[in-house]
Amino acid sequence: SRSGDVCNKIGTYLKALSAFDNGVPFYVALPSSTVDWTIDDGLKEIPIEIRDSKEVSHVQGYNNSLLQNWVTRAGITKKITPHCCRNTFSAIHYDNYKDVGALMKILGHKDISTTQRYLAKFLKNIDVDVDLLPEFDLDF
Repeated sequence: SRSGDVCNKIGTYLKALSAFDNGVPFYVALPSSTVDWTIDDGLKEIPIEIRDSKEVSHVQGYNNSLLQNWVTRAGITKKITPHCCRNTFSAIHYDNYKDVGALMKILGHKDISTTQRYLAKFLKNIDVDVDLLPEFDLDF
């Protein structure tokens, strides 16, 4: 819209949530021909298309109700989403292996900078990790 509202499919929503959760700015690059300059307020004026409910209950074929069942049985009160699980996996993998390149491949990122942004809160402590390395003499 001319006021800056952006609407897109659900896949973009998950990326926006991921960016928000990780403190990364989310920008939209689009051709100007796709902007409807006659719309002032996207929330009021852009119609929401009705889509299959599986688009929000399943992430890459994974049933979110199964995840919620596990969360409830574990007594976890925080809202847990598949994205939270992905973040937790990433944190544990990085903490155990310190291998951003391997994690990039596991997460399916095409560029390592995506994985680095994903791990920003962990990578900011990289100096601590380096300090844990044993000292050795190169004897040049």
